[in-house]
Amino acid sequence: MAGTTANGSTSYPVTVRIDDMGELLPGMNATAKIPTASVKNVLALPNAALVRGSYVLVTKDSPSAANADPDMTAPEGYVYVPVKIVVSDDDYTQIISGVTGSEFGWAAFIAGAFTSAVPGIIVHIILIPVLVMSLQKAGFLKTEPCAA
Repeated sequence: MAGTTANGSTSYPVTVRIDDMGELLPGMNATAKIPTASVKNVLALPNAALVRGSYVLVTKDSPSAANADPDMTAPEGYVYVPVKIVVSDDDYTQIISGVTGSEFGWAAFIAGAFTSAVPGIIVHIILIPVLVMSLQKAGFLKTEPCAA
């Protein structure tokens, strides 16, 4: 199938049959997810458990800890293990080597969240108000009372 490339995006002609139109009317836009790969009976981790794209946190006493990357500093009691990934979607990533499925529990997931997501959230909570106040002070952002 030949695609058409314009402005850095490639489009492919597709015919879609919609059995239940619901509230969709002619001329409206829609978003569709088209699976390009599917796997079953594999080790799949939530994307949030991956750190720097291809590492996961495991406890120091887990069997996979022997594969730990000595150059990465992990939270107390944990090590970072490099993993080989294959298929990924918006939610999960398939792992084919580096760890086994029996090593993951909530503790590792939470530790990963605290080392990757929480610092970013805290920065946003602090940075956004400071940025808004700075823009207001400099006269670049004017605020008006909101009418109810």
